[in-house]
Amino acid sequence: MWVHLSDAPNLPPEQIRDNARLLPGEGIIDLPGFFAALKTAGYKGPVSLETFRAVADLPPAQAAKKAWAACEKVVPMLRQS
Repeated sequence: MWVHLSDAPNLPPEQIRDNARLLPGEGIIDLPGFFAALKTAGYKGPVSLETFRAVADLPPAQAAKKAWAACEKVVPMLRQS
């Protein structure tokens, strides 16, 4: 089991589509609350970035850099929770 990490645009939940997800920290998901809930639940497994189309139009090296930069911003939240 693992957790997929992404973010979502400011839309009603029923209008959010997987292919419109955002990189972590670019949307409205309460990531500190999410990580705190994982900790409360006792989750100790891996967390994997799920980009969908967030970087699909970029060259691979640029996509990796952009995705890594987004993760670096939220990893401290994961460690604090």
